[in-house]
Amino acid sequence: MTHPAEPAPTTSVCIEGAGYIEVARLVPIGQDLPMLLTKDLVRWQWQAYPVAHRDRRNLAIHAITNPIFVGGVLSLGTGAATLSWPLAVGGLGAMAGAMIAQGRGHKMEAEPPAPFASPLDVVARIFVEQLFTFPRFVLSGRFAEAWRSATVR
Repeated sequence: MTHPAEPAPTTSVCIEGAGYIEVARLVPIGQDLPMLLTKDLVRWQWQAYPVAHRDRRNLAIHAITNPIFVGGVLSLGTGAATLSWPLAVGGLGAMAGAMIAQGRGHKMEAEPPAPFASPLDVVARIFVEQLFTFPRFVLSGRFAEAWRSATVR
């Protein structure tokens, strides 16, 4: 007899200035401590994205570094697939450099990004933002809107 799958338990985390964020609690087999992921990450990130991207300097940093991150992902994958370790390491370096620059850009924002729930959440949020949310932000015209209404300091 099979039982219907129960939804993953969730935890609400209060973040000052951002309200409550639901995170799904994932308990890996053999581990007692749960790992946390932002619940409905793609939808949540899309809804929260304009709030955390209002400063023109941060928008410019994202516009420059997003293609660098994507190129780094491609270099990492290609380097690993072809056993070209210099290419893979270069890809990792490009990804890390892009994240460092974007982290500095986010410090310029009036509204800081929501804190990460876990190391797994860091990785998930970064990859979803770089490979999905930011390109969608640009292609939807919301980047241009944010740029026109951005604060200039």
